[in-house]
Amino acid sequence: MNLKSVGETFAEAHPIINVLSDTRFVFAVIVLMFICIVVQTSYRKERKNKFIDICLTITTNVIILITISLGICIFIRATYFQDITYSGQANVTSIGSINGDLEQTIELENDDGRRTLKIDKEDIEGIKKGNKINMSVTFHRDTPSVITPFYEDGYYINSKTKKPKKHLNFEKITDLEDRIKLTKSN
Repeated sequence: MNLKSVGETFAEAHPIINVLSDTRFVFAVIVLMFICIVVQTSYRKERKNKFIDICLTITTNVIILITISLGICIFIRATYFQDITYSGQANVTSIGSINGDLEQTIELENDDGRRTLKIDKEDIEGIKKGNKINMSVTFHRDTPSVITPFYEDGYYINSKTKKPKKHLNFEKITDLEDRIKLTKSN
C-alpha cells in the first residue's frame, strides 16, 4: 500500500498552541516569572506602597498561571500525531459466507501478496469475486495498538528521516480489519 496523505502538522492544526509551546517562548516566560518573584520578595521587605505590592502580586500570579498553561501546551504538542493514510488496489480472489457476527471473510491479492480479512458484511456489500477494489487505511493517534508498535519499530515511520514511509507491505499491517475501507474500482 502506498502513502496517500499525511494529516495536518501540529503547527497547521493548532497555530496558537504551537507558538505557546515553543521552547524559546516558554523559557522567556519562566525567566520573567523568576524576575517578578525576585522583585516582589525584595520589594515586600520595604512595604512602601500598597498599590505596587498588589500589582506585583497579581502580575506574579498571572505569570505563574501562564507558565502552567504553557506546560499544558507542551504536553498537547508532545502527544499530537498526524493521521497517515495509505491506499492501494487489490483483486478479490474469494469471498466466504457470513458468520454469526455478520462478518464475511474476503481474500485479497495484490503485488505485496495475499491477505484474508474478516470484515463486516455492510462494508463489502456489492463486492464480488474477481472485482478489482480500492483499499484505504488510516492510522490515528487514538489507536495505540497500531500506532505504538509501528512507531517504535519504525514500521511505517522511516527511522532516519522520521517521516512516514512511502510504501507499506499489505501482508504485514496488523489490525487491518478494523481500519480498512474497501470500495469497488471502476
